[in-house]
Amino acid sequence: MKQKFDIGVIGAGLSGLTLANSLLSKKIKNFILFEKDRILKNDKTYSFWSGPGLLDIRKKLNIKIKKEWSQIEIKVKNESYIIDLGEYRYACYESKSVLKELYKRIVKKGIKVERGVSIKNIKKIKDNWQINLYSKKVLLKKLVDSRPNNEFDDKYPSLKQVFVGSEIISNKKIFNENIATLMDFSESKKSV
Repeated sequence: MKQKFDIGVIGAGLSGLTLANSLLSKKIKNFILFEKDRILKNDKTYSFWSGPGLLDIRKKLNIKIKKEWSQIEIKVKNESYIIDLGEYRYACYESKSVLKELYKRIVKKGIKVERGVSIKNIKKIKDNWQINLYSKKVLLKKLVDSRPNNEFDDKYPSLKQVFVGSEIISNKKIFNENIATLMDFSESKKSV
């Protein structure tokens, strides 16, 4: 059995679901998402900027903030800079609430999501991409890979994360919890 779609998106995490919602906002509906996990996990936090001229993710997705900051500290090469954000904010949200809202929007529009599938076999056939899932083949005009990947691979378009953050929880007071700290861990001498 063959299924055909204009676009296939590998990964239904923040990047994949954001792309899916962007496609819907442009009235593109003939696409499919592939996700290895069967259920949504709450294993990350997502952070977004808010303020004048920016999308208000809280109102748009109706989600609650876990933590919000009006100041950030940037630590690079043993230098530290504290910046007051003025009218802007940097806020942290639990991944499950964000993913749940983004997922709900695409399912409501009838978009197909294949959950519990690990994509390993991708073939280029003429002008299409073919993915084999169990006993069926999925043909795609375009393919986008949103899975985290440390290597650049230009076989097909992929979404690349340019900033990856980590939430650090410690028994000792290492950071000022009222300031969001952005730092380069490759430069850090502390074992954080």
